Amino acid sequence: MLTIAKRTEGDILVLDLNGKIDGGPEARAIQDEVKEALGEGTGKVLINMQGVPWINSLGVGILIAAFVSAKRSNAQLKMYGATSRVEAVLNTIGVI
Repeated sequence: MLTIAKRTEGDILVLDLNGKIDGGPEARAIQDEVKEALGEGTGKVLINMQGVPWINSLGVGILIAAFVSAKRSNAQLKMYGATSRVEAVLNTIGVI
C-alpha cells in the first residue's frame, strides 16, 4: 500500500511517498496530488522516493503523467531518493 504525506519546504511542495508504486488507486493519487498543487499555483513539486522499495511500469507511467502535468503548467517537478532497485526500473524504461 502506498501512502503520500505532503509538506511544504519554503515554496516547494514535497510529496513523501512510502510503499510500492504499482499503478493502483493509491499510486494514481500521486498525479492527483500534483494536479491539485498545480491548480493552487504551486510552481515547484519534489517527490521523495526514499520510502519506495518497488515500482512497476504502470507506476512509472503515473510519474510520467505527473511530470507532463507539471510541464504543461510551467512548473518544476523533480524526484529524489530512488533506491537502486527503483532506479534500475526507471533506467530500463528510459526515464532516467
